[in-house]
Amino acid sequence: MMAQYQAVKDQNPDCLLFFRLGDFYELFGEDAKEASRLLNITLTARSSGAGRTVRVPMAGVPYHAAAGYIQKLLRAGKKVAVCEQVADPSAAKGMMRRELVRVETPGTALEDGFLAPHSNNYVMALFEARSGVAAAFADNSTGDFFVFSPASATIAALESEIARVRPSEVVVPEGALSEKLRELLEAYGILISPFDPFSFSPLEAERILRSQFGVASLEGFGLTSDSPSLGPAGALLAYLKKARRSDLSHISRLKVRHDSAYLRMDASTRRHLELTANQEDGGERSTLFEVLDHCRSAAGARLLKRWLGAPLMDIELIVARQDSVEEFRGDALLSEDIAEALSRTTDIERVVGKIGCSAANARDLAALRQSLRVLPELRDRAGSCSSGSLQAWAKRELFSGLLTDLESALVEDPPVSLREGGLIKAGYSSELDAIIADSHGGRALVLQIQERERIRSGNPKLKVLFNNIFGFYIEVSRSQSQSVPADYERKQTLVNAERFTTPELREIEHRVLTADDRRHALEAQIFEGIRAKVAALSAPLLDLAGGLAELDVLASLGLAARRFGYCRPEICAEGSLDIEQGRHPVVEFLMRARGGTFVANDCLLDP
Repeated sequence: MMAQYQAVKDQNPDCLLFFRLGDFYELFGEDAKEASRLLNITLTARSSGAGRTVRVPMAGVPYHAAAGYIQKLLRAGKKVAVCEQVADPSAAKGMMRRELVRVETPGTALEDGFLAPHSNNYVMALFEARSGVAAAFADNSTGDFFVFSPASATIAALESEIARVRPSEVVVPEGALSEKLRELLEAYGILISPFDPFSFSPLEAERILRSQFGVASLEGFGLTSDSPSLGPAGALLAYLKKARRSDLSHISRLKVRHDSAYLRMDASTRRHLELTANQEDGGERSTLFEVLDHCRSAAGARLLKRWLGAPLMDIELIVARQDSVEEFRGDALLSEDIAEALSRTTDIERVVGKIGCSAANARDLAALRQSLRVLPELRDRAGSCSSGSLQAWAKRELFSGLLTDLESALVEDPPVSLREGGLIKAGYSSELDAIIADSHGGRALVLQIQERERIRSGNPKLKVLFNNIFGFYIEVSRSQSQSVPADYERKQTLVNAERFTTPELREIEHRVLTADDRRHALEAQIFEGIRAKVAALSAPLLDLAGGLAELDVLASLGLAARRFGYCRPEICAEGSLDIEQGRHPVVEFLMRARGGTFVANDCLLDP
């Protein structure tokens, strides 16, 4: 067993290895010592080696509570490799077969308890060349994937993007990180993960990306074979695939982010403006985000943060946003209706992210179903508005076919684990209904057989019984045993009774005793089929999720404008700034909370 453990550990030397042993995940050696210190769990030892003369340090956690322990390790900046038993313990002979099923890292994790609902969790890939630095970013939990293409590929430009995105992990070519970049990344507390340099090569990166998106060329995404960001993008995707052991169907598009499209702010400016994080503890308290966030969804709050961190430079796009915010500001009933409907939706982005990583359970699909139920109401209400971006909702896809599938397949409140059973509705699968009938209806069937056999044998005292040792059997008294039907097969002789079985009873016994296993296997198969249908719709579902988030942010900004009395500024290209009775939104917000009054100020800057 230790040889099996070491083989997996050798392939993942930078991870703490959670190795499944029955009802526990065990860690050995140095991993056990580190986990014991970080998790405050007992450190023991186990005999190993020839003659069992070697004492190996050992620490473990119950498998059903592992998620909490893994999250604690991730917050400590550690990586965790999870090795599972992949064979049925009851059928396994000899050494239990185990396989590495996933690697959890701060930048790739999907657990709800680890991810902050209102913040994206980005992992970055970074490549340093003579021409400058190139980077790619991905949020594995939402499918957001983009490359950064600055006008000047300097470390200062990269730091500005890091300050905006705040990645939790960075993937770099093994052995190819300059000391200057290392110091920058460590200053931001980002976990550095060395990775295979070959994945950063343009040819290999292009192959990885073309395969993922199913295209012959990446030009449609804005990338060419000589794009500096090509290598980081391909390597980042390869890293995510290796960690999650899945095809990542939710990563279906790649965006090129040009810094010329957004207001450029250096890291110092971002820090001092306290747009989304304060300088005191990095939290959201006393920030512009806290003032403006009236979002009803986690995806909306994440989008608001991204908007605040990347103000638009295009006047037409700014005005289009203002049109929608103004409509929400002036129509309180519209705002309330939209907000109430949005509060009944769930985080579609992260549900699709879990599906793309084969990590979604039945409750995730039930959450998706709940969101789809609200779509007709949102489309009708938003589609009747006058602003262009809201009118686009009138043409939104409602995913009625998918909703029908989910409504007919899943019970209203399914269990988390597939092994619990009871997640598929009655009537969806006749085969499953028959298996459930075997599981629940065995007693009724036995009574039917008992009544029939009493008539056939002429023995009104004949009994059909069951116990865990002998299974189903027919029992008659010793005095009646000579007159039983010829097809009865003697099973056991007692002092006062004889027990028999029949081919029919053996078949029923097999069906009833294996019903639960067959039910779980078939339910899992049906669930995987439904999950595959949803995975095939990842791209349009993520587009829908983006639309819901934008609707939420616009409604939130409209509500903030109405609540705090904000006016609509006129955006011009003449280079002048003219503010009458201007108020600092955060300072005013804090003074109001303390019972004070903000004194408005005028400002005129004109060339």
